[in-house]
Amino acid sequence: MRLNYLEDSLKCYHNTTLFYLFW
Repeated sequence: MRLNYLEDSLKCYHNTTLFYLFW
């Protein structure tokens, strides 16, 4: 397991959250 994968996953989740907040 790479740390980069986790970071990317977190980024994706964060972007989705922002997307819903600023919908």
